[in-house]
Amino acid sequence: SLLTQQPEDLESLRALSTIYQRDAAYEDLSRVWVELSRLEPEDAARVACLEKLALLCQRRLDDEARASQMWEAILRLETDHSRAHAELRKHFITTRNWIGMEAYFREHASLEEWARTLESELKHLDEPQERITLLMTAATVWSDELQEGRRAVRCLEAVLDIDPHHRDAAYALVERYEALSMAGRLPRVLDVLLIEHEGEERQTLLMAKAKVLGDHFNDWPAAMTL
Repeated sequence: SLLTQQPEDLESLRALSTIYQRDAAYEDLSRVWVELSRLEPEDAARVACLEKLALLCQRRLDDEARASQMWEAILRLETDHSRAHAELRKHFITTRNWIGMEAYFREHASLEEWARTLESELKHLDEPQERITLLMTAATVWSDELQEGRRAVRCLEAVLDIDPHHRDAAYALVERYEALSMAGRLPRVLDVLLIEHEGEERQTLLMAKAKVLGDHFNDWPAAMTL
């Protein structure tokens, strides 16, 4: 074919694209647009080819993964391409590709927007473990990278609402409560950790709980029974 024989001929490739569009030869058309996106001398023309290719993959070839690659290629040429941003976000959310979405937000948006997006997606998820994964990720971003401890606390407490025995969330909450002078909330998470420990570590946790009950709730009778 002409595409094979003269792969560097821009005019021939443009002519082929017209023919393949007319004949609805979508696989051949996609190969032509790939070549054009590589060979067009101007970025604007390359972006136009990639945009057409992305839409072709979505609408005719049923290949969302390949389409997302084209949208990503567009952003490497035109960082403020609004359609590419919108399509990539939609793709990551639809496929629940949280790793890909995180990479996208770290490169093209902000960590705060990433954490807020994780929180907003919770209402669309039914599977408890997936909700917990998103909450723990958001808590880490709020706490470790954005220094927003109270936002992290909200996420971690939501984890315990889903799984009252989630040890990692409980450990993280102990640290956050102490750092934020929220020791009055410690008894709940200490009870989670008490289930996990015996011996000396359990005694340390019991003493911590007794101190909280006495100091913050003035409930020394309850503290003395521990």
